Amino acid sequence: MNMLFPARWFFANAAGLTLGFTAVLQTGFLLQFGFNFEQHWTPAALGQGVWLGYRFVGLLLGGAIFAAFQTFVLRVPRPSLWVAAGSVGYGLIAAIMWPLWAAGLWGSIPGPVEPLLITIGGGSLMGFIQWWLLRNSAINANRWLLWWLVGLFVGLPVTFAVFFTVMAVLKLQLAWPVQVALSGFVVGGIAALVSARATQNLPFQSAAAPHARAGAAA
Repeated sequence: MNMLFPARWFFANAAGLTLGFTAVLQTGFLLQFGFNFEQHWTPAALGQGVWLGYRFVGLLLGGAIFAAFQTFVLRVPRPSLWVAAGSVGYGLIAAIMWPLWAAGLWGSIPGPVEPLLITIGGGSLMGFIQWWLLRNSAINANRWLLWWLVGLFVGLPVTFAVFFTVMAVLKLQLAWPVQVALSGFVVGGIAALVSARATQNLPFQSAAAPHARAGAAA
């Protein structure tokens, strides 16, 4: 068993979701406001100041970035489809966002509902589609999916605890980009830690171990 795998899986997911979540929002800002950076990362822009269609484009890109970072560690049979699954999974979040958007509620719900919906909701949908891809390749990934989902939802209270500690106890005011990056890092990292063993036991990961041992013996 590769003892470095959990650390590599952790950093792939923590960094992937950090950059992916940031890309979701920054893409919308660029499409809506161009290079007028004063309008980026404002409360209005984070709410409904960006057209939902632009946010949808950002979700597609952000999900692709997240899944692409996973392929740096995973030996999935078809990496391009794995990345596409991440893009589609996050893109589907737009369907959940739409009724809140239509009601004028997006961005005004108390608590970090929106960032958690994007990180945990998007990660869950991405995981289901990736599981379906593996299933169609005759790979049993039921255990992996279970622990991936558990890890995402374990990240929920941990994220609340981190923000409460940083912003309430330490009385630090974090800029919006930092809050987004921190949310992505915590949720992605926790999901990776919880799912690391199940991920490493996937057939395409463990299949390389005998070859490595054979090479070392030679």
